[in-house]
Amino acid sequence: MNDVQKRYEREINEIVGVCHAVAERLYVTSHGGNLSWRVAETDVLITPTKLNKGEVGFDDIVIAGTDGSIRYAAEGRRPTGELPIHLGLFRKRPDIKTIIHAHPPWMTAFALSKPELLRKPWLPEAIIEVGPVALTDYATPLTDELAEKFDPVVQRYNCFLMRNHGMVVLSVEGMKRCMQFLEMMETTAKTVAIATMLGGATPINAEDVRLLDETLQTRGLPMPGAPGQVKSLRELFAD
Repeated sequence: MNDVQKRYEREINEIVGVCHAVAERLYVTSHGGNLSWRVAETDVLITPTKLNKGEVGFDDIVIAGTDGSIRYAAEGRRPTGELPIHLGLFRKRPDIKTIIHAHPPWMTAFALSKPELLRKPWLPEAIIEVGPVALTDYATPLTDELAEKFDPVVQRYNCFLMRNHGMVVLSVEGMKRCMQFLEMMETTAKTVAIATMLGGATPINAEDVRLLDETLQTRGLPMPGAPGQVKSLRELFAD
């Protein structure tokens, strides 16, 4: 273990654990998906390219600079090819600490079919902890074009469906919390899909969303989006 790894030993162990969790739940398959954690103003932990998340170990986690430089990488390891996307999101959202890009089947199904449904206010916990899901247009993976697709929505949302691709979730907390948001939104997507198959799903009305603004404040939770960009949940769900 080198000095840089020692500095972030706890965070590296945590991101490895979440890698195994997303693989176990089949939120990613083969070499798909990537996770990152801005552990300092200049340092980012990020998963390596061409490695199943269930096989990621401590030494496989790459430590990159926010300028794109590589602070640490084991022999034969390189960061995911989507490192520029992660760095771009961190640059545009200085409040964010962790990012998970994954392909959970229920959310990805909505990315293929009716993504607008996940923009509605369905369940109180998902509303106040994550907020609505924004949609980004399709672009080829690992390209600058894909990174640019986030520009219109990244300031006001913390969760994104990537059309015909997967999803991205952001958190102002650690990697375990980011994973909880992923699980919450995947469960929401599954619940909405089942309710629709049962004959229809009814979202929460605008007045009840307004009341959830008070719940958010009572619990001391941050408003979705970058600080100061969103005044209320009701406003955000009305976009």
